Amino acid sequence: MIDGGLGDAQPPSPDTQRVTHLARSVVAAFGLWTLLALLSVGQTALYLRHEGATVPWRGLLLSRLSDWYTCALFLPFLLWLARRSSLVVLTNGARGLWAAHTIVATMFNGQRPAFDSFGVRA
Repeated sequence: MIDGGLGDAQPPSPDTQRVTHLARSVVAAFGLWTLLALLSVGQTALYLRHEGATVPWRGLLLSRLSDWYTCALFLPFLLWLARRSSLVVLTNGARGLWAAHTIVATMFNGQRPAFDSFGVRA
């Protein structure tokens, strides 16, 4: 006898669940970063309108999207670094990790002007 009910369906494998969770996380992060970029576009556009300037929509949108997506690219590394050198470890005398955080943050912060040249600085 053939039963077409849902009772015969196998539960998804752990690998499938992991991939599904990862895909949902990537889509959620992409949506969050896009929202942040659009909020930044809106804020800058309001400021420019308030000052009486014209809003270069295309350049402004490209600039803000590239800025926020660049930040998103570095986020996995920064999260890994933060997990690797948690505050519990830092309070136990590992002062070199403070230096590592400072150096990495300075490196990423120093890259920002290079990405500003792709769009309009408003």
